[in-house]
Amino acid sequence: MNHEIRRLELFKDLLYLPGDMTEVVPPDFTGERMTRFETRVDRRNLEPQLENYLCNGIFCGQGIPSNVDGSVEIIIPEGISRQQLQPIPAGTYAFVQCEYPPHENKPQILRENQLKAAEALWLECLWEEWETADSFVYLREIPHGNTTVFQLFRRIRS
Repeated sequence: MNHEIRRLELFKDLLYLPGDMTEVVPPDFTGERMTRFETRVDRRNLEPQLENYLCNGIFCGQGIPSNVDGSVEIIIPEGISRQQLQPIPAGTYAFVQCEYPPHENKPQILRENQLKAAEALWLECLWEEWETADSFVYLREIPHGNTTVFQLFRRIRS
């Protein structure tokens, strides 16, 4: 699989209702999901294992549509503040987007696609000499027709 890696500037946070608050998501909402991973791969790893690219995944929740100014388009239920929402923070990222194979629900194949994309993302960071800002990789999954698109974000210093 060929991965086209890009440098991406997020001008606003992408906001997610935390996983334990999914009961407040409207029942007909089938939007995006976000998981935050740690990576054990850095410049000291000369031959990293594929599974080290995405470790300790934490489901961060369902996506919340937002405006360019960062205001939330849905009503946040009573007792939940904007500070409780999980973000992919605004900033500069190495970015890749891929599709899961159509009609493929085998977890090991989906995971392998994510890991190979994460590896390609890291190798591009090395090639372009982009310095990573932290050890997080964000996985954003977005339904798209009969398949799901996934995106990986790794923050880089601008």
